Amino acid sequence: DGTLNFTTDGSAIYSSGPLVVNNSAGSTINALKTTLFFIGNNVTFNNYGTMHLANAENAEGYINNYASGSFIVDRSFDNHGAFINVGDYQIPCTTLAGPAGQTTCSFRVGDKGVGKEFINNSCLCVKGNVTFDGPGINNSTMYITGNLTLNKILSGVNGRVVLENGVSTISVSGGYTGTNL
Repeated sequence: DGTLNFTTDGSAIYSSGPLVVNNSAGSTINALKTTLFFIGNNVTFNNYGTMHLANAENAEGYINNYASGSFIVDRSFDNHGAFINVGDYQIPCTTLAGPAGQTTCSFRVGDKGVGKEFINNSCLCVKGNVTFDGPGINNSTMYITGNLTLNKILSGVNGRVVLENGVSTISVSGGYTGTNL
């Protein structure tokens, strides 16, 4: 239990594995001034507490955001690895000073193949553009204030997407499929 603060100002933080980080309920991991919090190959974050990052990229890692977890990325998050969300996931588009605030507000799902999918089973709120360049599974609600681009399939059961003040674009290889989606 406790708080882990990464205090670097304007530079990137890189993690590579094998590494497992268990952030317990009531604990917090902060990286609020970084241009990039990079999660590399064979790195697993099990989040039961709060992870609050300025900007992040999950290149090849595994993020499990459990029901008690809150995963907040202030500006930009590129997810190419595995991300399973059962808790609270937000990109609030917070105004940040310095280099960390120079990124656009966005969430992007990349396409690294089987075992590296984005799966949403709880609330996801993004103030910014969302792009699925890789497949995603949505079994809950995605609230997007911005544009949605589907270049791959977004599937799920009982999932919904609420798009506000934006445009939904579906390419030839993209689309929605599933039950009650």
